[in-house]
Amino acid sequence: MNRWILALLSLWLVAGCAGTSGGTKKQQNSTVAAAFQEIGARELALGLPEAAIGDLTRALEADDADPNTYHFLGLAYLQLQQYRDAEQVLGIAVERGPEIGEIHNTLGTLYSVQRRWPEAQAAFQRALQCTDYRTPEVALYNIGRVHAEQGDFAAAAVALQQAIAANPGYAPPYLELAHVRDEAGDPEGANQVLQDALTRFPDNGSIFFARGKLLYRQHLYQQALAALSEAHRLVKDESERAEIQRYIDILE
Repeated sequence: MNRWILALLSLWLVAGCAGTSGGTKKQQNSTVAAAFQEIGARELALGLPEAAIGDLTRALEADDADPNTYHFLGLAYLQLQQYRDAEQVLGIAVERGPEIGEIHNTLGTLYSVQRRWPEAQAAFQRALQCTDYRTPEVALYNIGRVHAEQGDFAAAAVALQQAIAANPGYAPPYLELAHVRDEAGDPEGANQVLQDALTRFPDNGSIFFARGKLLYRQHLYQQALAALSEAHRLVKDESERAEIQRYIDILE
């Protein structure tokens, strides 16, 4: 699955279903709509986008006013890589909830997957303008990635540093900033970013893995093996563990 979508879903799974409707509905069948929305949101969180689409559609049949339902439906289509449908329902979500930053962030992710960089950056910037947006570090991180994808590493570094300042407890910007530093020809700076990250996230296997690969490319094999071994111990994802093991097999 595209890494933009994976990052978005990871964030949304951490946030849980906090965006589900909680206000008083005007329609008589608002209770039915809220129930289907909640079921659909949970199915989406469990990685069942097809089932989520069915229940979110039922929620819209009962109440088509809630922007969160369109947002969740857009997430489901995005997970299925049905980008045209995702853009259509996310457009409605924006119309119904123009000040919901999470919707603009998801729309920016959709544009990023399609490499529509100007539109992606505009959507992420719009998310930052929403006064109730709870996770500005995410939009800033995504802006950094947009710049990095276009080769503007200086602008990427600025946005990623802003993301870290907005929430030092959010790990992805550290990894991306290290990648940016490395791509810009500053492996020492990249290593420093990862070392700083590990002081804050000592149990993050992905950071150890990134540092192990960096040290490997610098031919610092003993240090690389130590970092990779720690990454293998900490990482739970089987595919990532297998990739780490390949590096370890080379070095042992």
